[in-house]
Amino acid sequence: MKKIINFILALLLFSKVFAYEINDFSDCEWFDNISVEYIINYQKPVFDKYDIVSFRFPKKNNSPDYKDWGYYSISGIGGVGAIYSVSKKDENKFIFEYGYFPSSSDQNEKPVKLSEPNICTVYIQNENTLILVNPPLCIYRKTLYRKSFGKNSSIKMEDGVVNDLNVRIRLEPNTKSLVLGKVQTGTNVKIIKQSEPYIADGKNNCWYQIQLDGYPICWIFGEYISNREYYFKNFGVIE
Repeated sequence: MKKIINFILALLLFSKVFAYEINDFSDCEWFDNISVEYIINYQKPVFDKYDIVSFRFPKKNNSPDYKDWGYYSISGIGGVGAIYSVSKKDENKFIFEYGYFPSSSDQNEKPVKLSEPNICTVYIQNENTLILVNPPLCIYRKTLYRKSFGKNSSIKMEDGVVNDLNVRIRLEPNTKSLVLGKVQTGTNVKIIKQSEPYIADGKNNCWYQIQLDGYPICWIFGEYISNREYYFKNFGVIE
């Protein structure tokens, strides 16, 4: 229970250190908070696409041409909300107005703009976490955790391999952060970036931010990850 309370409290803390542009969050896949709570509670990855969320934002705000509208979609239930206006209200706060697609299975169909527009407030907690108030197609409040980067992202990722058994992966780069699960020797990951030096398990190393199938973007201590070439030379065949 204490772990869940701390998790919920963490959702309420908004980082104001960096300013972001909303397009940095377009065309990516996101876990919702329910999926991440499941991963934390059961220490298991989630591969079901239910509640995987993605955005695409409109090319022109309030455009009469529906092809310029964006969307908010939930893969597992086939729900699609039509986004027709996005505005920046603060460094890390955005507002978008949305309507709906008459058929959730056909995004080429002309979406409907409501006479009283629905408004969603988007708080950017950090580069991998969004908090939405009044999001389309769901409850009043939803927290989204980045699952992957979009195909047009400028992020350059390197291949890495876990080199030990039962290595913890965490939501943040420190030993007090929530554990999402344990990974095994030979697990392939995508390395996004590294932290400042950190002492853990008696070792002075950095943390690596990684993308790993079935989990939100997370962190692994540098002592337990190698690049593919090094791993192959020292440990044998990569699975």
